[in-house]
Amino acid sequence: MQLPLIDIAPFLAGDAKGMATTAARIDEVCRDIGFMVVTGHGIPKSLFQDSFGLARAYFAQDMATKLAATPKRSDVFRGYEKMGTRYREAGPEGSKVADYKEAFMISALEFDAPDRKPAPVGFEGMYAPNFWPSEPESAPAGFRRNFEAFYRSVDGLARTLNGACAMALGLKQDYFAPFFDGHASTCTWVHYPAQEVAPEPGQMRIPAHTDSTSLTVVVQDGSTHGLEIRGRDGVWRGVEAPEGAVAINLGDLMAQWSNDRWVSTLHRVDNPPREIARTTPRFSLCFFQKPHVDAEIACLPNCAGPGNPAKYPPVKAGDYIRAKMMRTRPKTDAAA
Repeated sequence: MQLPLIDIAPFLAGDAKGMATTAARIDEVCRDIGFMVVTGHGIPKSLFQDSFGLARAYFAQDMATKLAATPKRSDVFRGYEKMGTRYREAGPEGSKVADYKEAFMISALEFDAPDRKPAPVGFEGMYAPNFWPSEPESAPAGFRRNFEAFYRSVDGLARTLNGACAMALGLKQDYFAPFFDGHASTCTWVHYPAQEVAPEPGQMRIPAHTDSTSLTVVVQDGSTHGLEIRGRDGVWRGVEAPEGAVAINLGDLMAQWSNDRWVSTLHRVDNPPREIARTTPRFSLCFFQKPHVDAEIACLPNCAGPGNPAKYPPVKAGDYIRAKMMRTRPKTDAAA
């Protein structure tokens, strides 16, 4: 499936006509499917290529080495996450199966600073420092430096898209900016291993789900049988993006924020056919944008009116996101 293609370069250039055209196109796409492919973002292809190379090298290490960067608390989404950690609903009666993937996660880089601000009360796990493996003993040389560069780049892209989304909704370009001051957005490098052992019944690389975020940035490695979305006709179709482009999708939070003017669409990462799955791994680089946990998410201006009342009561972003995140991870300690 070829997703709508949006060139963000005119928006970045500050051209008034180009910005208005881009915003109008984003509104059209977000009303229809909530997925798009963005080009013209200015992030060098070399950064993506280096990131994929380091991800391959990191996940190729032995399990004991990778597990050394695993947090002990289940509410801390940082460091290494082994296969069998995340569970999703699948099949009848709400049964759950594990994702067929492993991952390494970080959050905002300022959480690593010795003089970082105290975490909001009750959200210590979401504001915990990152888990960085030692180099080169537990990660390839340059792993942290590159990961940080990737985080800064996609965070910047997400903030640019916030401005475009605000204009698309008839708001001032900087409307969303205060909501993301001190945010705890996460960046995840994902490895879907070659499936030497066939998945369990109903098990996929990632089963069908929607994201809990405001928006998600995904860089794919170009392998086949990857990200799929379910169209309005109920048919699942693979998503392709040109090299250097990024896939963007809205999350549940933005759908609720916009009073369902914009949609959060079901997507999944399917298993390849067995003859391919046995030998073909897949990698993706993801950024999940989340407002500050204390940000109040209430119906946006211009998204309700006569005959279209606000559907959802206001909610704190942290409460909303944490509840959805924890449903994918079993409670293994008192902190959860």
